[in-house]
Amino acid sequence: AVGADRTGIVERVTGVIVESQANVEQSRMARLGGEFAAFLMVSVPEDRTEALAQALARLTEPALTVTSRHIADRSTLGEGFVPYELEVNGADHEGIIHEFCRLLAEKGVNIAEMSTDVRPSPISGTPMFSLAATLEVPGALPTKRLKDWLNEIADRMVVDYALRIDG
Repeated sequence: AVGADRTGIVERVTGVIVESQANVEQSRMARLGGEFAAFLMVSVPEDRTEALAQALARLTEPALTVTSRHIADRSTLGEGFVPYELEVNGADHEGIIHEFCRLLAEKGVNIAEMSTDVRPSPISGTPMFSLAATLEVPGALPTKRLKDWLNEIADRMVVDYALRIDG
């Protein structure tokens, strides 16, 4: 569900889910600017799947778009990967996200989750960028090599980063 932020969006969406005898298994929700986005993974009895999709579609209005799709079990997606946490911090400027994500994509690293933010520095008011990501790194990719590549980007982008095994 994506639309102009206002009270009641989550209540409406989850109300339809409950009425359809479904259950929210995972969710991510956030307000970005004046927009709100909710991403939910829902389990539903097979014979209720189409009814749930139709009920969710009826929530769509000019200020809110609700879409759904059926996905197969993807529980093996992360097999063969090692989970890492990546943090990037520094003065904000164009291209930071792109440069790090370009490298990760080139090296076959999957971004499982990522959030970024820009906030004023408490002392100077300078816009400060932060990125936090959960990565799935191929087991065959040496950590030292990945850190070398990340160092090159961090130096070029004039930011600090930390990479550590998740868990």
